[in-house]
Amino acid sequence: VTEILLTGLSTGFAESFLVQLPKYIGTEKSPLLMVFHKYGSTANDPYNNTGYPKECAQRGWFMISSLGATKKSFSSLASQENREISLDWLMTMFGSKINTDRIYGTGFSMGGGSVANYAARHLDPDGIQLAAIVDHTGGVSQRHTWQLDLPVRSILEYWFEGEPWQTPFEYQRSSVIEFDKTTFAVSSDVSLAWNLTHIPTLVSHADMDPLAYLIDQSVVFKDFLSSIGGTVVYTKTSAAVHDWKTLSAKSA
Repeated sequence: VTEILLTGLSTGFAESFLVQLPKYIGTEKSPLLMVFHKYGSTANDPYNNTGYPKECAQRGWFMISSLGATKKSFSSLASQENREISLDWLMTMFGSKINTDRIYGTGFSMGGGSVANYAARHLDPDGIQLAAIVDHTGGVSQRHTWQLDLPVRSILEYWFEGEPWQTPFEYQRSSVIEFDKTTFAVSSDVSLAWNLTHIPTLVSHADMDPLAYLIDQSVVFKDFLSSIGGTVVYTKTSAAVHDWKTLSAKSA
């Protein structure tokens, strides 16, 4: 595992990321897993809180875990661009050994929303696309998060330059769904989930997660994606904690 720090980036934010290489790099290309950290954490998150490093090591996969500009980035443009830069670095160094048809993404909480948004916004056939994603209790609607998570409002307003009704597009492009908090009706015409219909998606959450609004987001997301023809696997575990460990790396 190697830690890389890139500075002087166009986003104005340095990017710190961890790259884990397979123990043996042979002639065959290996898959790559991108891990998106939870709110308030860093690129160390999967090493401190998940079994993904061990699982990738056992399978002979590459793994990259990026900061995404800051600990609290919420799928902002800066976080997306910094993750692109870190992935470009990895591909420059080891691209000949990575199977670009098998690049996967997984994330928890803020990271679950980030990986879904990243996949939906990276569809260039000449670029790097994600082959499948895991949204573990993800914040997939920034407007809904703003409405129900008061402590993070100021952070969202910083990234998206105002409140949701002032800068709606900025919130929408960093989400994958937008929906009414009372009726749960999805605004289909502004939801990026349409870009995920071809990407197998696992949506998971704990049934009694204390961040109940993220349960709502998870359910609305999986229902909408299924309704528009997406390939969705849905799992729900019995737990009353907000934690990576309510979904094991092996089962994901």
